[in-house]
Amino acid sequence: MFIPLLTITLCVLPGAQKLTLTAESGATINIRNNNKVKGCQVCTGLLIKKCNAESLNYLKGSTVELRCSRPQDVFSIEIVRRITCTTKSCSGHIIQTDFSSIDALRFNRTFTWNLVAAAPKAFQIDFTKTGLKQINPSEKCPDRHTYTLQAFQSTGNVAVEQYCRSGTISTALILKSGSFSVDVPAEQKLQNDKFDVTVGEKIKSLARISLTLPKGTSSSELLSPDYPESFPDDDTMGWYFRVPEKHRVDVQFLNLTQPDCVKKEVAVEYHQKDRVTSVLGLNDTQPLQKQGDFLLTLRNCEMERAPADSPGLTFTLKVSAYPPRSKALLTILGVVATLLVISVIVLVVMIRKKKKKKLSHEVAVYNPNGINFLPGYESPEVLGTCEDDESHVYEEIDDTLVYTHLLKRNAETGNYEETYKPVSGHRDSQKPLLSSQQGPPRPNRPPSKILTPVDNTIYQNMIYQPKDQSA
Repeated sequence: MFIPLLTITLCVLPGAQKLTLTAESGATINIRNNNKVKGCQVCTGLLIKKCNAESLNYLKGSTVELRCSRPQDVFSIEIVRRITCTTKSCSGHIIQTDFSSIDALRFNRTFTWNLVAAAPKAFQIDFTKTGLKQINPSEKCPDRHTYTLQAFQSTGNVAVEQYCRSGTISTALILKSGSFSVDVPAEQKLQNDKFDVTVGEKIKSLARISLTLPKGTSSSELLSPDYPESFPDDDTMGWYFRVPEKHRVDVQFLNLTQPDCVKKEVAVEYHQKDRVTSVLGLNDTQPLQKQGDFLLTLRNCEMERAPADSPGLTFTLKVSAYPPRSKALLTILGVVATLLVISVIVLVVMIRKKKKKKLSHEVAVYNPNGINFLPGYESPEVLGTCEDDESHVYEEIDDTLVYTHLLKRNAETGNYEETYKPVSGHRDSQKPLLSSQQGPPRPNRPPSKILTPVDNTIYQNMIYQPKDQSA
């Protein structure tokens, strides 16, 4: 079980503050003047004072004097532990615990673990319990805990990524040696947590980051190592993606700056089941991944870095995952569309039938040449087909037949002349007058629709013939 790394006792002296620092065995305490404030020093020693204006490192407990009126505004404290891995196991895990002293919370604090793996193995850090999310170095984490992963190389240290808690990153493999640290600001207590450290597999890249993509639609963005600085010269980095079943993954390189290459070329390799499936350039369209988990590795070229303003290689890697298309859904949409079309067709037919039915009732009775029939039907036997047949033409119209209802009423009074007088001409208020010219065309009507004798009798009874007054 891990014990507190540091105990701090703070004593206020005129013009200075004295701290007593106690670290566990094997831990290193670093006190740094981050802002390089003049007039502030960190000193140690009881009889002989050793002072430094910038930083001071410790391997065991000691008393430290901070000669500054407000040291918490000038100095920060870092506690460094070391974890060593053999080819079979590692000496410990990453366990986050804060100082027991309240005075320590007044300072910005960094907790760092240096890790070393036995060649040719890598060490692996497991983030599965919480998950991590990569952020831009200028971003702040909501819980004010910022994590940094570095790879140590002969050419220098490489900041692999910076993270916040809660994300899709599940594990990290670092070749040979590196570090993992968490920064917390003053007045923020470190959250208790644990990340397991184990011996990882052999890798050929400086690091390999594994991401577990969630089910459903999702999107993740990853930055190139050492961002916003250039990707390491002539080096390789890998990202392994665990993809939910039947999901598709789309890969894009955004915000891309390409280096001036002296040797080789920048290449993107896709691996599945331990074999290379495709090798592309950064400007090529990246293939849609449909076959489950895959490894993406990026290999930088040997860059020309003579120009001071050469940007080198930087990018944002965007990975989008999509769930399988549902066949309950496409079928339903097809059925709904079919029913909608059928409904529209039925509605149109009903409207047309309704209009046709309405028009069929709005008819009048014709009586050309003494034969009654309804328009819309034609009887060849009665009407004939000869164009010279003028039986339907009216030479004159008996007004008494048109105004029968008036004659019937006046028959009772014996007065006809005051009730109706034929007039020449036509006025809008009058009923239309039939012309002696050719009438409307004969409508078509089946022979079965010729008016029966009963119909003729009913119609003839409507025509009133006035009695002779002399009778």
